[in-house]
Amino acid sequence: MHFFTKLFLVTLLIVTSSNIKAQQKGIVIEGVLKDNYEMTIPYVAVAIPKMNIGTTSTEEGTFYLLLQDRNLQDTLVVSSMGFKTYRIKIEDYLHQKDKTIVLEDDVNELETVVIKSMKEYVPELLKVLKETFLSDTHQLNLVYRRSDVQQGVKCLPLL
Repeated sequence: MHFFTKLFLVTLLIVTSSNIKAQQKGIVIEGVLKDNYEMTIPYVAVAIPKMNIGTTSTEEGTFYLLLQDRNLQDTLVVSSMGFKTYRIKIEDYLHQKDKTIVLEDDVNELETVVIKSMKEYVPELLKVLKETFLSDTHQLNLVYRRSDVQQGVKCLPLL
């Protein structure tokens, strides 16, 4: 029995040490994500898309990825709504002293919104509908149904 106990302990030691060595071969990628105002950005996607590896930043804007040596030439992609997508080669990121990634705002302007009355809207709608519908009757039925729905009136389809 003493022999089996020693054998079990030796086997356990070998398995544990091989797991530790395998974990040590990984590359740790970690950092902080901030905006132009030095505020941390939470819940940002940090990934290597072509390898299907990724994570999200924490509430404090920090992230952590454990990669393999074969990922050194891959591109780290950092993206979030409202910010421009940031890309950097993993090897280049590892050589940086400062592990802070600053994301630039991605500002989009909308065109002017014009609110029109039903009298202005329907003729413009009919001009567009003529190009896409089969017949004038079909167009008119659609406009009437749409108008009734907007006014809260339930109506039966017109034949």
